[in-house]
Amino acid sequence: MTNSSLPFVLVAENSVIGTISLVLQSLAKYAPFASIYLVVPDSQVNEFQAHASADVVVVNESIVMPGWSVERVGRRLGVYSWRAGWYYQQFLKLSFGNFLECENYVIWDADTVMLQEFDFVLDGRVQMNSSVRFNKPYFDTYQKLFNEFPPVKKSLISQFMFIDTAILSEMLAKIRNNSSSSHWADGVLDQLPLSSPSEFSEYEVYGNYMALHYPDKFEMTRINWFLYGSEILPELRGVDLETLESVFEGFSCVAFERHHRKSVLKKIYAYFVYYLRIGG
Repeated sequence: MTNSSLPFVLVAENSVIGTISLVLQSLAKYAPFASIYLVVPDSQVNEFQAHASADVVVVNESIVMPGWSVERVGRRLGVYSWRAGWYYQQFLKLSFGNFLECENYVIWDADTVMLQEFDFVLDGRVQMNSSVRFNKPYFDTYQKLFNEFPPVKKSLISQFMFIDTAILSEMLAKIRNNSSSSHWADGVLDQLPLSSPSEFSEYEVYGNYMALHYPDKFEMTRINWFLYGSEILPELRGVDLETLESVFEGFSCVAFERHHRKSVLKKIYAYFVYYLRIGG
C-alpha cells in the first residue's frame, strides 16, 4: 500500500509554521491522492489555514479529544508539566482514527518533509521503520501498560507510522482496562513514574503492540531518513521543495525538529550522518 488514498494526520502548533508549507507541498507531491488532516490548537486554526491549500482539512484539536487539553495533561505531569504539549500531541495522534472513523491512517510528524514516495504496507505487512534512537523509559512504560515485555529491541521512532485503527482501538481498550481510569490517556498518565521528561512514545507503544500481537502483519524495515535538517539548513525562508530534494538527496524524508539547546557534539553527529547518508 502506497501513500495514495490514505488519510495523513499531522498534529501541529505554531512552532512549525515556518516548515508546514514545505511539509504540505511535499505530501501533495508524493502522496497526491491522500487526504491531509492538520490538527491544531483552536486558537491557531486561522493561522494554519493561511499556510494550507484548500484541500487540506484543518481540524480543531478540541474536537479530536473532547474534554482534553494541554492544561489537563499538564496537571498530571508534576515537575514535567512543561512537557504537556508534547504528550498531548501524541494522544491526539492516537485519537484520530476514532475521530475520523477510518480503517487506516498515517501519523506524519508536522516538521517532516517527504522527499520520495515509499510503501507503508508490503505483502500485507506494515513496514515499521527502525531508528538509531533509543529511550529506555518508553519501553518501561510499555511493560507497565500491558504487563508484557516489548519485543522490538530497536526504536521505532521515525517521524511517521501506518496505523491499523482496529488494532489501535484494541490496544487503547487494553490500556484503559488495565487501569482504574475511564479514559485510556489517563491510563497512560497513571503509569508514568515522572522521573524523566520523556516516558511515553506513541510510536514505540503501537509498534511493539503490533509486533507482539500481530506478527504476521508486522515487518521491520529501514527507510533512509534524516532527523537533523535544521543543522544543515537552519533557515528555511525562501527555500523551496526542489532545493530540499537536492540538499537531502538520498533520504526519503527530512525532519526539522526544533531544539532549544544546541551542542557541538550534536552538530558533529548531524554532519556525520548527513555526509555518510546513513539516516535515522
